[in-house]
Amino acid sequence: MCIRDSAWTVAEIGYFTAFYAELIGAGGKSVIPEGTFVLASSLRLITVAVLCGLVIREIWRPELDVVRQSYDGQDPDAGLMDGPDASWVQRLRWSLGYVRPPVGEVALPPLPPEPPAVVKV
Repeated sequence: MCIRDSAWTVAEIGYFTAFYAELIGAGGKSVIPEGTFVLASSLRLITVAVLCGLVIREIWRPELDVVRQSYDGQDPDAGLMDGPDASWVQRLRWSLGYVRPPVGEVALPPLPPEPPAVVKV
């Protein structure tokens, strides 16, 4: 179990506990201070946002993906999407600086030709 799984589990358990303590306290007798619930909710929100950021990072930089590392760089669940990325995805990664072009590539790959414009009169 990696640190990400542990962080998410702790955040969910803390939020679950605080939420139900707050729900029980709705009957009139306070179980926990209001600040405890707000803190647990905030920490859960921050944890989920960080985990979303890590997932997005692994999408943009597949070499950092733990699953791909254990399968020699291949995505075991790719199915029909298995294979190289579309050229526009590769160009976007290069332009954003996430991936460097391979050695020998001087410029970005050329854009596909545009279809001719049809003008009706």
